[in-house]
Amino acid sequence: MTTLQSQVSPLAEFTAADAAEMLVRAVVAADPDTLSERHWQNALLAPLRDFLSRPGREFRGAIVESAWTIAGRELCEMPETLPMALELLHAGSLIIDDIQDESEMRRGQPALHHIYGTPVALNTGNWLYFAASTLIDDIDVPGELKLVLLRRLRWAVLRCHQGQALDLTARISTLAPEEVRPIVSATTVLKTASLVELAAGLGATAAGAPAKLVASLERFGQQLGTALQTLDDLSGILNAQRTHKGEEDLRGGRPTWVWVLAAQNCSQSEFSKLLAMSAKVESGACATALRDSLRGHLPADAKSQVCRQLTDAYQTLCTDVPPSAGRDALQTIIQRLEKSYV
Repeated sequence: MTTLQSQVSPLAEFTAADAAEMLVRAVVAADPDTLSERHWQNALLAPLRDFLSRPGREFRGAIVESAWTIAGRELCEMPETLPMALELLHAGSLIIDDIQDESEMRRGQPALHHIYGTPVALNTGNWLYFAASTLIDDIDVPGELKLVLLRRLRWAVLRCHQGQALDLTARISTLAPEEVRPIVSATTVLKTASLVELAAGLGATAAGAPAKLVASLERFGQQLGTALQTLDDLSGILNAQRTHKGEEDLRGGRPTWVWVLAAQNCSQSEFSKLLAMSAKVESGACATALRDSLRGHLPADAKSQVCRQLTDAYQTLCTDVPPSAGRDALQTIIQRLEKSYV
């Protein structure tokens, strides 16, 4: 392990907040003109601790660990900062996403830009992108392998930004019915599934897995990420505790899997009426009536459909991956995530 890694606690107690603070202090210590602690508290440490201490699912880091084990490295100690890199990258994307979407809440508390202001929140989110790559750069692996890991991370971040570009510009009321699924699918694969795919790929690649196994795990990660985005979209319409998120999407006119499923389950004239309602909501009308109408046009087994997709993805993985503790851990992750949505 590197000197940086030896300073942290065991993985079970090592959190994304620990990783971020460790990096901040490492940079501060390297500066011969070290500033007072209070300056770093105001500038970076306070918003980082605030956001990273909020309870999250943190399943991306768990997927990194599972992929490492599946690659046959259960007897070797995994670098503690490897899964944390994924959690920091995801956290940064959430902070930036909240700013761009003008979101009010995140993980049960006000979005970070509402507490610290947009400039500080924006800088914090961007810092987390670079912090993630720095954690990977500090992993004690051969140089060639480290370059492969960093390339995978950069490629995933690039794809995430392309997906975000679609999410920020596509509006459901301006799409033809046949465009809805392709737009939602592309946005999901690029923006959301890329990070889950990256988690599986990084864990397996760092462990030295053969290319075929890495590809199988990445394919599973993409399928898992897509299914989870679908569940997240559904929960904003079906779960009374998350109506704020669903109505936020409706006010923004965002194409989501809710629209894809509704289009499959209603007539062309009914869908046209929903699109007309959406245009009014985008112009400032209340989103509640649209949310209720969409709920009424969803298939009764909408969540079950997605859960079947997760089951199929896991069963496909099982044809490529022999039984192991890591494979069992992935199944547990799926079960836990299914229960947390809708």
